[in-house]
Amino acid sequence: GLREFHHYLVKQHGVEPLPSLEAALGEDAGLLPVDANLISFDDYAAAQTWLETPRLNSKPLVITQIAQLVLMFAFRLGMRRREIWGLLLDDVDVDGEISIIVRPNATRRLKTPSSKRVIPAEAFLSAEELKKLRKWVEDRTKPFKSGNDHQARSEAPLFPAQIDGRPISTENITKVIFEALRTVTGDR
Repeated sequence: GLREFHHYLVKQHGVEPLPSLEAALGEDAGLLPVDANLISFDDYAAAQTWLETPRLNSKPLVITQIAQLVLMFAFRLGMRRREIWGLLLDDVDVDGEISIIVRPNATRRLKTPSSKRVIPAEAFLSAEELKKLRKWVEDRTKPFKSGNDHQARSEAPLFPAQIDGRPISTENITKVIFEALRTVTGDR
């Protein structure tokens, strides 16, 4: 915070910059490198293809569908992992133009208050991606259509812990996505 404030004072008010932020504010004031690799649009497309190609990927269909959606939310919509896994059915509006509502709920909090937002998915997703997302939401919503149990639907996760008797875990889905990315990029 102090580093950012000092940067503001230098830029906006012409304050003389410090010779060394680390010396004045402590070693935590400097920027540290991030241990992350960026993927290109081509890498993203290749990973999506790898996920949906049975001869390359031996995972069950429901696992690959979830992995594709999670990768899509992260890459195309810029969502954080906890934001994605904390989505409820009611957070994805598929009536009309598709939008994603990122908000806190009973099972997850957000990183910051400003993390609350509505993402207009139509602006970022391809027609095929929108179709996949709409189908996923409609399939997950079917059990709630017969009754008037709006409370249960509003609390239902977009990605439940179990589908068709098959356990779904964030760790396993993440491993599948990383496997796809490692395979298509050749990067460890």
